[in-house]
Amino acid sequence: MGEDQKLQPPVMTPRKGIADVHLTEVRSLLSLQKLVEDLVPEQDGPNQSELDPEIQQQYRKELREKLKRMPPKEVAYILESLDPNERLVVWDEVKEGADPILALLSDDVLEELIDDSHYRNEKNDDHCFRTA
Repeated sequence: MGEDQKLQPPVMTPRKGIADVHLTEVRSLLSLQKLVEDLVPEQDGPNQSELDPEIQQQYRKELREKLKRMPPKEVAYILESLDPNERLVVWDEVKEGADPILALLSDDVLEELIDDSHYRNEKNDDHCFRTA
């Protein structure tokens, strides 16, 4: 077999490889956050109220810091790759100043994020105007 005929591994650009690593890390943090959210309400005791906010926000804070360090292209790739529920959690962490990210998203994902934000605003507005 000549040099040209040898099987070559698929070419992966370094940026794509790093984005995939970051995607895996983000998914891990989301899974850990979900696990904590599912477990904490089941615990009872006098110290529960003191620990809950700190525990519940631990992985969210890690996620926020990780996303801040990523370039917009990687964040957009991650948003495109996540399922809708995970996407909304990540979006909540990056939506402030997200214009560079928005420019990179597909129309479908962009529409989903806009629709969800609109729904949340309507829900909050409705709740604000209710009287007891």
